[in-house]
Amino acid sequence: LYKIKEKDVQLFDTVIQVEVNRKNAPNLTLYDLPGLNFRDNLRKKSEEINEKFLKEEETTVLLVISGSEEVTNSYATDWMKKIPGYKKRFNAIVTKADFLKNKDLKVYMEQIDSLQLENPPSLIINKFKEFENLSYQEMEKKELELIEQIPKIKKFPYVNKGMQSLIQQLIKIQRKDLLATFSDMALKVRKEI
Repeated sequence: LYKIKEKDVQLFDTVIQVEVNRKNAPNLTLYDLPGLNFRDNLRKKSEEINEKFLKEEETTVLLVISGSEEVTNSYATDWMKKIPGYKKRFNAIVTKADFLKNKDLKVYMEQIDSLQLENPPSLIINKFKEFENLSYQEMEKKELELIEQIPKIKKFPYVNKGMQSLIQQLIKIQRKDLLATFSDMALKVRKEI
């Protein structure tokens, strides 16, 4: 395997568009932005790219945190606080949630709570080698099983457990934003009439 060194990495703010069509799927635009855990000149470029796409206040942001790392040690969790409206717009998504079984869950959740985000965090399990042959439905079940095995998880009923819960949370956010937009439009139309 060839390991990429940071000095060999370049970041570009050019959008590569991939269109995915699916019957009955919501119309979404998703941006996969570069992480912020670079050093020196790459961090500055990454911040510029992120700021460019996050300046739109109606943007919902998924703050991806690995369950194998500490929440408060992430540069991204400090950096996000300078984005306007971050408490409402950012959503903590803990990937590799199966790693939480080796952590003090109470301390970990307190770290997430300290971010003061309005929406509840989501725990998801990455589909790794052991589960590579599972169908989407089978992996959904396995994901919930693994999350339920995290010690003391039942003490945190507000947490979204699994990919389906995350999807429902995002739909709820989108619906709320859509209703607010139409309400604003209706007020403006009435005012003009």
